[in-house]
Amino acid sequence: MILADAPAHSHKGGLQPADAPATGAGAGGEKRRRVKNPPHGTERADPMILRRVIAHFRKQEWTAIFIDFVIVVTGVFVGIQVSNLNADRAAHAHERTLLANLRDDVRQDISETVRRINLIDQAAGFGLGVRAPLADKAPCTDDCWTIIVEAFQASHWFDLTNAQPSYGELQRLGLPRDKALKDALSDYYLIIGGVAATNDLPRYRELVRSLIPPEAQL
Repeated sequence: MILADAPAHSHKGGLQPADAPATGAGAGGEKRRRVKNPPHGTERADPMILRRVIAHFRKQEWTAIFIDFVIVVTGVFVGIQVSNLNADRAAHAHERTLLANLRDDVRQDISETVRRINLIDQAAGFGLGVRAPLADKAPCTDDCWTIIVEAFQASHWFDLTNAQPSYGELQRLGLPRDKALKDALSDYYLIIGGVAATNDLPRYRELVRSLIPPEAQL
């Protein structure tokens, strides 16, 4: 009775408590071994098929071998098709993104072109205003400064080149896939390129700004 009521000792060679966790091959060890086992039907799938095919070869079960072969080929084919489908979806998504960016580029082109046209019209108006006094060749009186200002304003020039980052990327990838859209974009940027070819500074600008002192041009 004294031994039954005494506390159990955990030192080497002594008694262990009745509720102490089991070790070694006990519950904890068994649990750890079960965690290490791979999920059923994943890592063991291919080795199982391979062992089955080898077993069929040894037994010369040709029908079973043919069925296994069809299963493997079908699995490979389906895997390739799924991969191609995912790649095609990704390509379409990328094309839609580039076309959305291109739409923004074209809208920006239109807005910027309208702004530049208005500025060029203003410069042309100054040119028309100074044309008569310059053609008269008579000495100016009180309106000399006005003529100089208008002559200078008429010499403004604006670059008509537009950026084409999205269209360049589409061209590099052979996109868009729609031929009509591709032809329309080609025509549009061909026109843009033709307009940009006229960006050389006019001789009038160089002449006027060479005659007006730099400090007066500020």
